[in-house]
Amino acid sequence: MKISTRTFRRWESGATDRRRGAVHKRRSNALSEEERHEIIEVCTSSKFSSLTPAQIVPKLADQGRYIASERTFYRVLADSNLNKRRSRTKPPKKRARPVHTAVKPGDIWTLDITWLNGPARGIYYYAYVIIDLYSRKIVGWEVYESESSEQLKRVVKRAIARENMVPKVIHSDNGSPMKGWSLVEYLYELDVNISRSRPRVSNDNAHIELSTAIRKCMNMAIRNE
Repeated sequence: MKISTRTFRRWESGATDRRRGAVHKRRSNALSEEERHEIIEVCTSSKFSSLTPAQIVPKLADQGRYIASERTFYRVLADSNLNKRRSRTKPPKKRARPVHTAVKPGDIWTLDITWLNGPARGIYYYAYVIIDLYSRKIVGWEVYESESSEQLKRVVKRAIARENMVPKVIHSDNGSPMKGWSLVEYLYELDVNISRSRPRVSNDNAHIELSTAIRKCMNMAIRNE
């Protein structure tokens, strides 16, 4: 039989066969087919189809309902090949990293809006900053008490008039002022190429993000003096 004497004696004593592929007895606390079907039915319902088991189990507990543990939910979904996007919403699209090359001043401008601490706790100002990517020159900056696309358009317009040039590309993040129609329409009239960072990827606009971070640190240092 090609087994050792120790293995044979262990089988005689009724010990559990731990080999892979061995047939094991069904556990007394194992889920029944009805319970597994209930888990799948709950996870694929319109109410929970867009949620993960880590979100579903607490919501069921709030309703005073317990079916199985979070880990069991994941295991049942994996066995049914449902441990993935279950709703009808479209999966997120992977956007390519924006790539631009500046060979002279005025080729690419990057802009950003950042918070600045005000004179008291809870009071903030919004600094609108535009930097030329090639020369790292701050071609425009203004401070407002709020952020809007109309104010950003005003900052860009004044920077263009001050520098006496129209940039080929203006790169920014996906903030609502940057995507507002006031700014987009103005840049479209000037035939400026609009470039935006990938969602939640600050490295796509690293130069101005670093500049604003340094500015915030300087502002905090001045306040602490």
